Amino acid sequence: MNLSLIVPVFNEDKAVVGFYHAVRREPSLQVHRVEIVFVNDGSEVQ
Repeated sequence: MNLSLIVPVFNEDKAVVGFYHAVRREPSLQVHRVEIVFVNDGSEVQ
């Protein structure tokens, strides 16, 4: 199964990496193809 996660972020640059790795390590998702799309919602951080 293909799964897309659309994740809006706002000034969360440090949390993005942790979230990404947590999703990738999740055992129940290992059998699926997972796409994670982070959408910058007007953050001041580049």
